[in-house]
Amino acid sequence: MTEYLFVVRKSKNDLKGTNALKYIESGERLEVDVIRGSKRGRRKLPELETVKNRSPFWYSLPELEPPEILFPRMMRGRFVVFLNRAKCQAPHVFVYIYTKGSPEVITGYLNSSVSQFLCELTGRQYTGMLDMETEDIKRLPIINPSKLTKPEVRRISLCFLDLIKTLQSRIKAEKDLKSFKAKTKTGRDVGLFEADARRELEKTVKAEEEARKKLDEAVYEALRLTEEERRQVEEGLKELQELRRLRTQA
Repeated sequence: MTEYLFVVRKSKNDLKGTNALKYIESGERLEVDVIRGSKRGRRKLPELETVKNRSPFWYSLPELEPPEILFPRMMRGRFVVFLNRAKCQAPHVFVYIYTKGSPEVITGYLNSSVSQFLCELTGRQYTGMLDMETEDIKRLPIINPSKLTKPEVRRISLCFLDLIKTLQSRIKAEKDLKSFKAKTKTGRDVGLFEADARRELEKTVKAEEEARKKLDEAVYEALRLTEEERRQVEEGLKELQELRRLRTQA
């Protein structure tokens, strides 16, 4: 689903006769129920603490440069950091990351087991999710592309781009399977197609796992990790993920 941001920094006087002004005025009439904080109750939207101190106007959003990388603040299952090729803006559940070059290499590293292991050590547990605040991400050790050889840069970049393709295939397969399941509930006989969709999903999941292994190997090689160090990273990651899961059940 595509969502759009309303970004305008003009005054209401400058917006006379526009639909933008109508939209702002509809927001000024809107009332919401505040259920948290010291000022609870029904309040007008412009009076909310989160918007009333915005500059220059309550309805103004900052004009941010689209980041090269979007880092989700909370992740439960799959660990995925996004290369923002579409130049999207994002809500507060993402942290914006700007690089000085080689965003594919940095994003590739951030999706590796090394990065996941460090995030499990740095972050915290929130209802079963890995919670990475902005300050946690700032402290996260990162690979320096300028210190790598050209073959290492190329290998990590290509492995990461291959991972993107497998992720896209897996997401499509999940949607296809969900669609066939929905049709089955209507009473239509689509068992054969659902079985094919399930097999395709299993195929894409295996391809994604293989792509992640290749990316890990590329990062391990670039960091000059020994076989023992690689084993410690992978076993440590599994232990920390399991510990987070058990804390959720407690």
